[in-house]
Amino acid sequence: MITLGGIIRRGRVAVLGPSMTVEADRFVTKYRKVLDATAREADAFLADNCNSTMCEFLTASKRLLDELSDRQARKFGREMDMYLPIHTMIYMLGRKLMPGKAVETGVEKGGSTYMLLKAMQANHTGHLWSVDKHKYWRYRGQVTACIGPLVTQDLKPRWTFIKANAQKRLSSILETVGELDMFGALQGHTFAVQKHETELAWPLLRSGGVFVLDRPDWNDGKYLKSFLLANGDEVSCHKTYPEGASNDTYEFTILIKK
Repeated sequence: MITLGGIIRRGRVAVLGPSMTVEADRFVTKYRKVLDATAREADAFLADNCNSTMCEFLTASKRLLDELSDRQARKFGREMDMYLPIHTMIYMLGRKLMPGKAVETGVEKGGSTYMLLKAMQANHTGHLWSVDKHKYWRYRGQVTACIGPLVTQDLKPRWTFIKANAQKRLSSILETVGELDMFGALQGHTFAVQKHETELAWPLLRSGGVFVLDRPDWNDGKYLKSFLLANGDEVSCHKTYPEGASNDTYEFTILIKK
């Protein structure tokens, strides 16, 4: 059952908004603990690879991601959504790259959002703009809390959430943000959506900047192939990682701009 406890003020009228159910709160708390544990392992890995180039770092990180995926698959079994390697990868990229300005599309419960903001907090620099057309997060199909419940209060000063349809508003948002250090295309995974977001964000990415393309396999990698065919000369390194040993079709790709 959803309890109505949060208050959203609209003009002079106070409207009750959804507050976290006990079950959803337990899920978020457990999920955050998993992310924090993988971040600690990532920090140890980063310390051992602090002098590596970005491409060397990406190659070396695959072993860590595979180990974490296997361990979490054994621990959670069917609850594999309790851990996604992309969250650890985004944390490591954030720590390694130390982005000043980053934009992501898609928030949901906020796994990637939390990890990138956590990296920025550790770096003592950076700001993240997140774009999502949804205002609330659904747990098991029911509206339960505001979007990104994983994001803790101490991280929010570095976070700007923009409720908007990225297909309509991303161009104007990116124009306002300007040159980017990092972009995460993490929402809809169709050819059209990936094409739209990449064509807008890639030109604004600085040299050495990182582009994270989530789930290119959803369109059988057709967009990724067409992008590399057209822009291969601008890409210094790209790597595709399986998200979990139990299902190697879950993948994400890291593109580094020359």
